[in-house]
Amino acid sequence: MSAPPPDFEQVQKLAATGRWREARERYARILRKAGKDWRPFYMAGMLEASGGDFDRAVKALEKARALAPGELHVAVNLAQVHLHRGKPRDALSLLDPLTSRFGTSPAVQKLYGTALLEAGRDEEAVTALEVALRQGEDPTVLNNLALIYRGMGDLRRAVAMLERAAKQDGGIEIRSNLASLYLATGRFDDAKSLFDGIAKQGSTDPRALRAQAIFARDTGNAEQAVRLATRALLLDPAQGASYTMLAELHDRISDLEKALLLARLGLYLFPSDHYLAALQGRALRRLKRFDEAAAGLRKALEGAMAGPDTHRLGFELAQALDSLGDHAGAFSWFETANRTQLQQFRGGLADPKRAFAEVAALSAAFEHAPAWAARAPQPEAGEADPVFLIGFPRSGTTLLDQVLDAHPAVEVLEERPLITGLAARLGELAGYPGALEALPETVRAEMRAAYFAERNRFLVPSDGAIYVDKMPLNIVHAGLIMKIFPRARFILALRHPCDVCLSCLMQNFSLNHSMAVFCSLSDTIRFYREVFALWQRYVTHLKPAFVTVKYEDMTRDLRGAAEPVLDFLGLDWDERVMDFHEHARQRGYIATPSYAQVTQPLYGHAVARWKRYGEVMAVAAKELGPEIKAFGYEDESNGTANG
Repeated sequence: MSAPPPDFEQVQKLAATGRWREARERYARILRKAGKDWRPFYMAGMLEASGGDFDRAVKALEKARALAPGELHVAVNLAQVHLHRGKPRDALSLLDPLTSRFGTSPAVQKLYGTALLEAGRDEEAVTALEVALRQGEDPTVLNNLALIYRGMGDLRRAVAMLERAAKQDGGIEIRSNLASLYLATGRFDDAKSLFDGIAKQGSTDPRALRAQAIFARDTGNAEQAVRLATRALLLDPAQGASYTMLAELHDRISDLEKALLLARLGLYLFPSDHYLAALQGRALRRLKRFDEAAAGLRKALEGAMAGPDTHRLGFELAQALDSLGDHAGAFSWFETANRTQLQQFRGGLADPKRAFAEVAALSAAFEHAPAWAARAPQPEAGEADPVFLIGFPRSGTTLLDQVLDAHPAVEVLEERPLITGLAARLGELAGYPGALEALPETVRAEMRAAYFAERNRFLVPSDGAIYVDKMPLNIVHAGLIMKIFPRARFILALRHPCDVCLSCLMQNFSLNHSMAVFCSLSDTIRFYREVFALWQRYVTHLKPAFVTVKYEDMTRDLRGAAEPVLDFLGLDWDERVMDFHEHARQRGYIATPSYAQVTQPLYGHAVARWKRYGEVMAVAAKELGPEIKAFGYEDESNGTANG
């Protein structure tokens, strides 16, 4: 490309000193005389892009491209501007036809890989980003690859990418991402070391304080998380992320007036922030100001451009409409919100097919009783086998968790992926579930020890306490559990199948492969049926020791429902169990979707909610007929009467 017109040097000087009005007037005169010369338009576009006015940049660069369609760098820079505008598909419409001309240019491959990632084309993104890496380590490329590998469930490779990135870039973002992965893989000490380093380096850096707040939240220290997030907000009151984090923390600990105040303060500064608007709506709904919540959420949704948090508005509006008795409107918004969330989520990072495939593989593996099931358990040194609280999500497991934890002799660990971590480890080592049949005793012992070591990072039970691992979908891995812990006991939480499936559709879950199933009512019903068919195979062939608790029984007669569970655990009744909601408030941050309910006394309005949703749930009831009968829900008095 030849040198730009000399007059553009003066334009650049004006822009560099902030005199944009004069700069634009001057370059407008140049463009009027440019004729078919694409270079002035290109220079104007790049100038506007450097100043952050991407709409003006697009107009100028599109004109340059129209005049010079063969100039690669015009198309590439226009694509980069589209990416800055949050429009990866527009960027790819330019880049896809030009891939044969990219060569091994790391900058172009990095741009292309990032656009592919943002558009959900993960496998192609990996290819482009790995080409970019061949020319040298790039922390941004490594961070993006880690994001993809984490979404694919390959945490080991994700950690490796971020460890490489951290050697090149000691910034807070990469170290915070790496620390989060260390937490997810049970490397608590490594995570703590990183977060401590962030704290020392950035005690007055709001980003560092927010990273520390996330660590405190995720390790169960709600008070410290609130303190850190408050400091971050005070140090940088112009940062929307600080309002969002602090408002959500107050919502989680049921300090609703503060949550509402913070959401409103944030919205005053960032009126188009969907997350803050959703938090405002949630606080209003939980304060029972339903009309106000619905009106505000509808206003936020009017003309809203789709973004990563748009689905939150839909979920909250649906919940508000449900509270107002508009069940047809609520169902429509629940469907829309789920569809929006799944569309916004990057492709491949949340694939329901993966969840169905895992259940199918386990069902095939346990079609017949394994040989090891007939062997009597041998005495085990060390800790007693855990008790596992399992079921389907939204079956009352969080309520039962709080009830049990209120007993002084019980300690419950809430929803930590310890068993799924063992399954992933076994899959990498020897194949899961195939390796279960001939698993060497040394490996079994190692996995048992690894489980307790990771458990101790989150909870070290008191002497004599009964330890309960609560993770509903561990029901899928009951075979693995009984192989590693032959004396394991199970508490199975049940609720009317229709209420369970509807409630799953109603929740704004953080998506992974299993949670993505719940973005569709039909998928949820299918998954429910297949999971319980798998459980029945475990019951038939492995004969686990278990007790069943029905959510509906807990709402009608808590003592009558809880006492058999305590008997099963070998414990006497304790009146403190009846004050579970006060105990839940004292526990602080509750990381499950039921946090709003379990900090309140028992209520019955969620019983038989499905009947309020008319024909769509009547059809679901027919599909779920075998499970309704098997679990004793045919009787109108047993969980099907209107609440």
